[in-house]
Amino acid sequence: MMFLSSTVFILGCAGFCGSCGDEDGDGFSLRDCDDADPAIHPDAAELCDGIDNNCDDAIDEGVLLTFYMDADGDGFGGTDTEDQACGLPEGSLEQGGDCDDGDDGIHPDAVEDCTEDLDRDCDGSTDYADTDADGHAACVDCDDSDSDRYPGADERCNELDDDCDDTVDEDPIDPSTWYADEDGDGYGTSSDTLEACDAPAGYLADSQDCDDADGAIHPGADEVCNGMDDDCSSTIAEALVPSDYASVQAALDADEPWICVEAGRHEGAIDFGGRDAVVESTEGAEQTAIVGSAGFAVVTFESAEGPDSILRGLTLEGGKRGILIDGASPTLEALVIRDNTLRDEEGAVGILALDSAFTLTDSVIRDNTGDDVSRGPLLIEDGSDVLLDRVTIQDNHSESYAMLGGALGCFDSSLTVANLAIVGNSIASEYAIQGAAMFVDTCMIQGDNLLIAGNTCTRADPSPGNFTALGAFVTNNSELDLSNVSIVGNTSTEDFSGPGIYTQGGSILILSNLDISGNGAAPGSGAQADNGGAIMCNNQDVQVRYANYYDNDVGLSYVCDDIEVGELSTDPGYVDTTGADPSAWDLTLATGSDLIDAGDPSISDPDGSRSDVGAHGGPGGDHW
Repeated sequence: MMFLSSTVFILGCAGFCGSCGDEDGDGFSLRDCDDADPAIHPDAAELCDGIDNNCDDAIDEGVLLTFYMDADGDGFGGTDTEDQACGLPEGSLEQGGDCDDGDDGIHPDAVEDCTEDLDRDCDGSTDYADTDADGHAACVDCDDSDSDRYPGADERCNELDDDCDDTVDEDPIDPSTWYADEDGDGYGTSSDTLEACDAPAGYLADSQDCDDADGAIHPGADEVCNGMDDDCSSTIAEALVPSDYASVQAALDADEPWICVEAGRHEGAIDFGGRDAVVESTEGAEQTAIVGSAGFAVVTFESAEGPDSILRGLTLEGGKRGILIDGASPTLEALVIRDNTLRDEEGAVGILALDSAFTLTDSVIRDNTGDDVSRGPLLIEDGSDVLLDRVTIQDNHSESYAMLGGALGCFDSSLTVANLAIVGNSIASEYAIQGAAMFVDTCMIQGDNLLIAGNTCTRADPSPGNFTALGAFVTNNSELDLSNVSIVGNTSTEDFSGPGIYTQGGSILILSNLDISGNGAAPGSGAQADNGGAIMCNNQDVQVRYANYYDNDVGLSYVCDDIEVGELSTDPGYVDTTGADPSAWDLTLATGSDLIDAGDPSISDPDGSRSDVGAHGGPGGDHW
């Protein structure tokens, strides 16, 4: 019974007084965690005061301030210094995010520097790259794939901007030295230099010029007789005749390598005797003559002389021939071979070459006489190999019972020609003349710009009898390949065949840009053409392209089977062929000539236009 009474009492008490034990009168007693303070109870707002104001067993929850210490004073607290408090401690900020609070240049608002491998804006990455590992950031490196190129690198001569300053090859560490070439001869002087990657204007890599004021003096230049070191060899090896030696032969016998013949007439023939020596004049051929004697060649090469045996700038006269070359290969330049006389001997009065290989350039063979010689002034035979470049054979006279080649004969040899003129030579024979200008037998001839003009054939004995005149140019069993050929105004006082070219004996001729004009009977002679045409072929292979045949004393232009394209028959229009002296004729083409630009289109004149027909066309047309 007492148990039931207790239960009723408790319930009655609870329902009767809800504030029982609420000492602070805040309306809470059982759940009030501090019944002595009316501001502390379950419904109270939590304050940041270090007290559990709302009795939830947590102190200052939701009202604490999060702060960060800003040790470097950059306005951002260090991320690793985060803490909470009711108020901000001194030196702290509510703004964190500083990834390095020891450096005021590092914080979230900092500007990233691409040259530093440093995260300044605290975003977890950097703007720095250095792919080539040269220690220089990609943003300033002009080639981050090349470790040799970066700001401050040494500039080198490689056509690259090594130091990244937007300039190539300036102030390089490896420049070349260049030498001034003031005289424009292709050689520089060590007295005037510049250093650069590439040659400045007027400078070269060579420094060997010993006189940069004279374009004729440099390494490799031809020594000439002038008392100077023309080839910069530090040697002036000139022996003067007659100042140092009484004669050229005396100087040769003394083994002088360079013999300078002073102006005047110097008596005595010369034999090189196998020596590599230069014999030349100081004043040129018109001022300096070597005078031989009857019965001897003025100059002899018959001891296997080679190309370094040089004869230059002299007149050779007074001998039985100008030069004898037998088994030798000399170099002959700027010679005048004149007034030599050969009698009663088969050979040549100008040059006789036997089994030899020589060059003759810028030279004239003229006014020589052969009496009963059967050959003209230039004879090449017995396996010789000869180059004639800018050579004139002019006004020579030969007589014989029978003549083969009034100016030039080639037998069992090879010949290259460039600007060869055979002009005004006269030939007299009792019986026969084959080739008023040239006779070639078993020869190979090639080249361009050949002029055969004004050569004449006459009968030496006017008594009746058989007489044969065959062509200005006769070939027998030979091969010819020639371009730009003029055969003009060659005449015979006797009946003739093929006044231009007469071929026989299995010859092969390939000719282009050919003019055969005005050949035939000498005026007033009454001579007539026996047969043939301007070109007479006897079972030969003759191929002619772009040819002109005009005013030849024959009925036909040619008697051949294989004449080809471009045939003309017109007055060539030479400037002047009126005088009696063929050497005075002007055989250039006058303005308006039909032969201008009428040649082989595969050949060009010097001005680049289509070639002209005749000797003054083609690439050598301006070399006369």
